[in-house]
Amino acid sequence: MVYRGEIIFIRDVDNFILPINRLYMEDYLKGVVPAEIGKLDKKRIEALKAQAVAARTYAYSRLNKNYDMGYDLESTVQDQVYRGVLVEDSLVNIAVEMTKGVVAFYRGVPIDAKYHSTCGGYTSDNEDEWGGAPLPYLRSVVDAPKNCIFGYGKPYCFQSKHFNWGYQFKKEYFYKMISNNASNILKKNLNIVKFKIKKYDKHKRVVEVEIIDKSGEKFIVKGLKIRKLITFEEHQGGFLKSRMFNFEERDGKIFIYGKGFGHGVGMCQYGAMEMASQGKSYKEILKHYYRGIELKKLY
Repeated sequence: MVYRGEIIFIRDVDNFILPINRLYMEDYLKGVVPAEIGKLDKKRIEALKAQAVAARTYAYSRLNKNYDMGYDLESTVQDQVYRGVLVEDSLVNIAVEMTKGVVAFYRGVPIDAKYHSTCGGYTSDNEDEWGGAPLPYLRSVVDAPKNCIFGYGKPYCFQSKHFNWGYQFKKEYFYKMISNNASNILKKNLNIVKFKIKKYDKHKRVVEVEIIDKSGEKFIVKGLKIRKLITFEEHQGGFLKSRMFNFEERDGKIFIYGKGFGHGVGMCQYGAMEMASQGKSYKEILKHYYRGIELKKLY
């Protein structure tokens, strides 16, 4: 086995042996950045730098959060995907080293640097996805260059294969799927017969849906749970690609048309790639997606 740093073993709370990779931050990032944003060409190195800073910042914000478990970060999407030496790339490593020690702060605290694949033209406010308090640096932004005459140009992430998508279901199958998922989410046995979008945010990302049980009882579902209602295996993570969608029911079928991939909060990775291609620096990219931040070099 090839790895950076050292492997230690501890006994976890369930009395199982848990292997932990302990390593320097920059070495950790060399196994995270290519796993999260991919291996890019030199033209888009600023996107790699932006991803390195975002991933480093997220890691700093999570230090000691799992202290009772004996580690800081998990190596999956629960935190950040870390695949170690085998996915390292020479250009990625250069991007990591060129931003060594740079962390994004808001009022003196490392930010919760959320990022996702494709925003679909607009990012999301953090509370609309996970609830909780609004974070000033995770505000919804228009992800497109400003045009003095026409407002905004083409969205930065338009080249993503996830920018536009659509699915259709037989009505019977759809409501059976919704019923099963709603029963799991709401912890009660439900037979859903109606699905309705109740509220959008200012950029047409769905914030609330209403589902109605056969009994007539109504339920409001918000945030990430909206995506969990509509699940199918071809999606990474098992649920609807994003909350930016429209819903239509006709001719015994359900049609869902949408944009984007992921929670939509923070940095849009495909948007960052296009901004880099257009000559934007990693600092410009980060300050576009994370509002009001300060970039500091810690070491």
